[in-house]
Amino acid sequence: MSMAPTDGSDSFMALHSAPRLGVVVPSGNAAAEPEIGSLVSPAFNVHTSRFPVLPGKDLRGRLEKYNDVLPDVLGNFGGLRLDAAVVSCTGSHYLLTPDGDRALCAELSERVGAPVRSAALAILDTARAVGAERLVLISPYEPWLTELSHAYWESAGLTVDRVVKIRAGARFSPYDVTTEELVAQVREAELPEDAALLFTGTGMFTFDALAELGRDSGHTLLTSNLASAWWARDTLGLPAEGPDAHPLLRRLAERTGTTAGAPGPGHDAVAGRDAAAAAGHAGRGAGGEALAPARGPGAGGGRPRAARAAPGGGDPSRSRTPPLPAVARRALLWPAVPRRPPPPPTWSPSTARASSGTTSARATAPSRTG
Repeated sequence: MSMAPTDGSDSFMALHSAPRLGVVVPSGNAAAEPEIGSLVSPAFNVHTSRFPVLPGKDLRGRLEKYNDVLPDVLGNFGGLRLDAAVVSCTGSHYLLTPDGDRALCAELSERVGAPVRSAALAILDTARAVGAERLVLISPYEPWLTELSHAYWESAGLTVDRVVKIRAGARFSPYDVTTEELVAQVREAELPEDAALLFTGTGMFTFDALAELGRDSGHTLLTSNLASAWWARDTLGLPAEGPDAHPLLRRLAERTGTTAGAPGPGHDAVAGRDAAAAAGHAGRGAGGEALAPARGPGAGGGRPRAARAAPGGGDPSRSRTPPLPAVARRALLWPAVPRRPPPPPTWSPSTARASSGTTSARATAPSRTG
């Protein structure tokens, strides 16, 4: 995705100079890249690094491991200089308190030399920017993860008025929810017209559902991927109602009467903590190098970008993103999160094919969240 025109060398130059957004996604997540890419186009080039495949681990185990390996996954961008990066997996960050999430992202930002934000924190940023202090949680997660999500938002100062549990067939699996299932279950909930709806889960496709639900309701519609794009544009000084902004971003800005950078109630305290955390790397790269202006959209627009390393200058990203000490990461976790019973037997394509119909095949597969 880029801001490129279609003619010859100008196209090449625009592709080369567009700001770079790094997106970290779980290995099986098919929705985050196309949705975030569509939302930030044509302003950004999107580059992706994936969490490793973790055979033998249940959902909880995978999410915990994601937090452990996140510095290394960001390091896989190597010498590619990013302007911002978003961790497109909310589930792993629900295992952290909001303050722990901020601390982790501030540490990663320092190491990477560019702003790093979790999708969960991006949701908080966007909710406050549009003045949404009360939410209806639209959750496709397994019940224990929905409980963690609920606790995360409440701990961050938002009020969750109601939870609508979304199923894919007879089970919970964000990756497998269809547009028809999502629209039908939200409509069946008969939510208040003025409610702000938060669709959690970066791996749940939402674009078509939002378009359908937006036709006949006045709801404020937030999603993990929509919030990630909002944060990325805001970070580089690009308003959500700009002429190049995606219609879903413009709808969000228009219906709330705000711009991407306009703070909502309760924003100042959070912004102050984040600004303090970011102050250590503002104006310089991870190695202390001088920053050059980003060659982003608009004259003088965008966030400063570190000057590119000279050929043969090594791989600074890998050296500046060592794993955080395990004891430090444990300190960021919720004080006590109960373990859940082991999951049902592992799903495989052969067991799915053995089922006689689509619905029953989907019902036998365990959740693939994260």
